Amino acid sequence: MKLFCLFLLMLFVFRTDVIHSMQDYKEITLDHIILENTFSPRTVTGLRSMKDGIHYTTLEGGRQIVKYSYETGEVVDVIFSVKELEENRFSSFSGYEFSDDESMLLITTGREQIYRHSYRADFYVWDIETKTLFSLFGEGKEQLATFSPCGRKIAFVFENNLYYRNLESGEIVRITSDGRENYVINGAPDWVYEEEFSFNKAFEWSPDGKKIAFYRFDESDVKMFNMTIYGELYPHWYSFKYPKAGEENSLVTIHVYDLENEKTVLMDTGDETDQYIPRIKWTKDPGKLCIYRLNRLQNHIELLFADPVTGSSGIVFSEKNKYFISETGDNFVTFLDDNEHFVIMSERSGWMHFYLYDMEGDLMKTRNILL
Repeated sequence: MKLFCLFLLMLFVFRTDVIHSMQDYKEITLDHIILENTFSPRTVTGLRSMKDGIHYTTLEGGRQIVKYSYETGEVVDVIFSVKELEENRFSSFSGYEFSDDESMLLITTGREQIYRHSYRADFYVWDIETKTLFSLFGEGKEQLATFSPCGRKIAFVFENNLYYRNLESGEIVRITSDGRENYVINGAPDWVYEEEFSFNKAFEWSPDGKKIAFYRFDESDVKMFNMTIYGELYPHWYSFKYPKAGEENSLVTIHVYDLENEKTVLMDTGDETDQYIPRIKWTKDPGKLCIYRLNRLQNHIELLFADPVTGSSGIVFSEKNKYFISETGDNFVTFLDDNEHFVIMSERSGWMHFYLYDMEGDLMKTRNILL
């Protein structure tokens, strides 16, 4: 009822805004509606809050990052602009990310779409204080470049292998070496996982930034699928691994790389290989990795806590549904800052509830939510 009332209020505000706008026009044309967006609702997009809580930034015109004051709405500073580049490295960019201490920017430009969520791009690092720019890798377009929690390293995927760069020393470390197109993917999902589980980054930094957990997809037994790509003067064939219903999926394994000893450990996800691992998620404890395990019928989900040093794991949560478990994404489990509890989002009762558990998997409380 509350959601319905809120919807009616929003609809009323929207219609009132449109009616007031229409009163200024004796004749409404297609140009007003399509080209000029005259009657579109007013909104704010692309806003990013800064850590001080009193400023935010926006990407404007694909050419600069502007800092604003929340209090006044006025421009405080231009944090980065392509005009500052001494060399013509790029003329525009499509995205950016701050390091944890907001001293550096990771800039995305030259995006090339792969599937629905995934893309390749050129990534650059901008030092805000020294106003210097350098390429993250420089050997081709990368995927999924992501700052470590300390902001002094960046992990990324290049040609199906996982790497990281130490920003202080400039050293680039290759974590995997068996990546190969249409055979093995490290750190990025195959088509099935990206499309069905809606994610494109298949690695996660540990909370202390000393380890990286990542997926490895062995799709060598998945059959090829050919399709015609249109939209160009000469359509062309595109071939990729696509398992149809009942056919072989990729063999998926989870690994943890230790940056200090340079060793990779295989996590124990059980003997069954015809299953899904829709997410991995670090708890607040860097010594405990959470792995989702879902059967292929998608009606039985389990949470495993894995030791990143030994690879051993144990089940801390299990849920079955007669038909289907719909919530298997980022929101399914949330680890609380006290490092003693986690929250499960579930429809097990027929309604969506929040369930509070301790880290041993014992149920504490239930909370209703309107969904």
